[in-house]
Amino acid sequence: MITVYGGKNCSACDGVKSALNADKIEYEYVDVFDPEIAQEHKDTFFGEHNFRSIPQIFVDKEHVGSVSAVNDIISKARESNEQSDRG
Repeated sequence: MITVYGGKNCSACDGVKSALNADKIEYEYVDVFDPEIAQEHKDTFFGEHNFRSIPQIFVDKEHVGSVSAVNDIISKARESNEQSDRG
């Protein structure tokens, strides 16, 4: 499962979401500025990793990076889809 931590008025966050949506890749989006939603995720985002910028991207609860990581995620998803189409 992919989780994107971001916020409103963040063009980089919007770019990550657009790229994932364009390839129909499922993900969870966590707005770190929404008090109700962020409370559930604060230990991961602010405690364990102490991130200072958004977006931050996790795959299966493992931090994979920020904006630059989305290209790798999309490439892997495409490869996985191609393999499943073949066999």
